[in-house]
Amino acid sequence: MILIYKKLLFSIYELTNDFFSTVLLISILNSILTKLIESFFANKISEIKKFNDFISFKEKTLINRKNIYNLHSKFNYNPLFRLVYVLPLIIQLPFLISIYYAVLEFDFFNGKEFLFINDVSKSDGLFYGINLLPFIMFFINIIIIKMNKKEISKGDLIFPALFLFILYNSPSSLLIYWTISQILNYFLPVVKINRKIYYTYTIILIPFYLFKIDFLNNIFNILFLLIIIFFIENIIKSKLDKFKYLIIPIIFSVFYSYILQDLIILFLQKTEIIYRGQLFYTMWRFQYSLILGLILSFFFSFLKQRKIRVIFKIIILSILITGIYKNPKTLMYKAENAKVLKSIKTKKNKGSIVLIVLDEYASPLELTDLLSEKEVFYFSKRLCDDNWIVKNNFHSNEISTSVSMFSIFNYNLSGKQILKDLTKSVLYTNFIKNDFYFNSSLLKDLRQNDFKMESYGLFNFNLERNDNFKPKWIIEDMKLFYNLKNFSSIFSFMDESKFFYDIFSKSIFSRINGRYKIETFRNSIFDYFNNEVVKKYDFVYYHFHMPHSPFRFKDEFLYDGTSTEQYAKFWKFTNNKFYDLLKKIKTDDNKIILIGDHGFRSSKSINPNKTFGAFYGFTSEEIEKIKVVQDVGLLIKNDSEK
Repeated sequence: MILIYKKLLFSIYELTNDFFSTVLLISILNSILTKLIESFFANKISEIKKFNDFISFKEKTLINRKNIYNLHSKFNYNPLFRLVYVLPLIIQLPFLISIYYAVLEFDFFNGKEFLFINDVSKSDGLFYGINLLPFIMFFINIIIIKMNKKEISKGDLIFPALFLFILYNSPSSLLIYWTISQILNYFLPVVKINRKIYYTYTIILIPFYLFKIDFLNNIFNILFLLIIIFFIENIIKSKLDKFKYLIIPIIFSVFYSYILQDLIILFLQKTEIIYRGQLFYTMWRFQYSLILGLILSFFFSFLKQRKIRVIFKIIILSILITGIYKNPKTLMYKAENAKVLKSIKTKKNKGSIVLIVLDEYASPLELTDLLSEKEVFYFSKRLCDDNWIVKNNFHSNEISTSVSMFSIFNYNLSGKQILKDLTKSVLYTNFIKNDFYFNSSLLKDLRQNDFKMESYGLFNFNLERNDNFKPKWIIEDMKLFYNLKNFSSIFSFMDESKFFYDIFSKSIFSRINGRYKIETFRNSIFDYFNNEVVKKYDFVYYHFHMPHSPFRFKDEFLYDGTSTEQYAKFWKFTNNKFYDLLKKIKTDDNKIILIGDHGFRSSKSINPNKTFGAFYGFTSEEIEKIKVVQDVGLLIKNDSEK
C-alpha cells in the first residue's frame, strides 16, 4: 500500500506541480474511499448507534450505578460498541500509516513552502520552536467529535490525544493531509450503495485496461480511474440508461478503435488476402476500424444492461484465461557483440556517406496514369543531368518500413526471417533496444572502421548526441502525451503528462498523439539537413516522412484528402523540394544514396514493391551490384572498407 501511495503522490504532483493541490486531491480520494468502505457497514453502524443511545438512556434512569453490569448483561451489550463513533478514524488508520511513510520519502515536498511554513517536509515550529499544526489537528478532531455527539467523554479524547503525541514531530505535509482528511470525511455525504449496483459502464472499460497493462507500474492510475467511474455511475444510477445509445459508441470509439485496428491487421496478415494483386492488410486504414467500431457498438447499445454485463464478464474472463501478459519473444537476429559506443570525436574521412530515405516513395513508372510524362520523370532527369546514377524502377523486397530498414542495416536480411513468430510491436522493441539502441551488422562494421556517424532518422546510432534531435522511434516511445493541444486546446492539460498517459495510452488519444509526434519529427529533420552537419560525420542517415501521408507540409503543401491522386501531387511536391535541398549537401567529396524504403501501399493500381533509387559519387559497377533496396547496406559497407 505504501508503494501505491508513492505512485499516486508522484502522479498527482506531476499533474498539479503544487504541494497543496496534491495533498488536497489525495485527501479527497481517501475520503471517497473511506466513505465507500463505511457504506458497506452503514446499516450495522446505524443499528449499533441506536443500541448505544438506548443503553445510554437506560443507564441514566438507574439509581444505583452498580446495576449497569446487570443492564449490559440483560441486553447482551458490550461497551466496545461505543467505539463505533470512532470507526471512521479506525478505517483511516491503514491509509494514514501508508501515506506517513510515502510522504516521508517523497522528495518533491522537500523545501516546499506553504503559508507561514518554510519547509513542509519538516515540523512547522511556528511558535518559538513549538509545533502548532499538531494542536490545530487535535482541536479540529475534537470539534468534529462534538458535532457528532452531544457530549464528549474521556474515551472520545483517546484517539485525538494519541495522534497529537505520535504525530507531534511529523512533517507538516502529513499533518496538513490528516487535518484536511478529517474535515472532508465529516462534510462529504454518506455514499449509499444499494443491493442493485450499477457498473455497466465501468465493466465495459475493464477489457481495454486488461489489454493495456503491460507492466504493473501504471495499474494504480487505472484502478483510480475505474473507481471514480464506478463512484459517479452509482450516484447517477439509472439516468445513464437514457444515454446508452450515445455512451456505448463513444466508449468504443475512444477506447477500442486502436485495439480493433491491431486485431484486424493481425487477422488480415494471417489470412494473407490478396486484393487486385496487393496484400489487403496494407490497404486497411485506421479510419476504417473507427467506422466499423462505431457501427458495431451502435447495435451493441440496443442490448439490455444485464446482457451487456454478461458479455463483458465473458470477455474479461477469456482475456484472463488466455493470459495476455506473456513476455514477448526476443529478436533472434542480434548483431554479434553489438555495443553502444559514444560518438567518435574525430572524423576519419574527408568526405561523407549520406543515406537519405524517402518514406513510401513510389516508382515513377507506377504514376504514369496520374501525372504527365514530364512531371513523372522531372526529378530523375534532373538528377541524371547532375551526374547521379538513377534507378527509376528500384525493387524493394519489403513493404513495411520497420522491416525494410532493419533489412537494409543487416545486409538484406529476409523479412520472413525477421517477422517469423514476431509481431510488429515486438520488432520495434527489439529494433531499438534501449541498451543497444540498434541491432545492426552494418553499424557494427562501421564502428570497427572508426567511422564517426549520426542518425536523423528512425533510431539513434549513439548514446550521446551533440544536438536536441529526437529520432522518430524515440519520439514514438516517449511515455507521455506530446502535442495534443495542436489537435484541440481542450486537451492541452494532458500535454507532457505521464499520469494521463498511463490512463489513456492505447486509446484514440494515443492515435491523435502519434500523429502530432510524427509531425514534430518530420519537420525537425529539415533543420539538420545541410552540409554543415553532414561534413561532421563519416556516415549520416536521414529518414524523411514524405511523400508518406498525411499529404501536407507546413504551409507549402496544404492537406486535401488521402486519395491516390493527392499522393501523386504530394510525390511531385517532394521531388521539387528535394531537388533544391540536395544542392546543400552535394559536393565532390560526398557520396549520397537517395532511396525509398518501399512504394505506395494504399492503391490497388500501384505496386508497393516498386520504388526509386539515386546514387551520387559511386561507380556504375558498384551500383550494378545493387539489385534491391535492401542491398544498400552492402554498398555502404563496401565503400567504408576502401
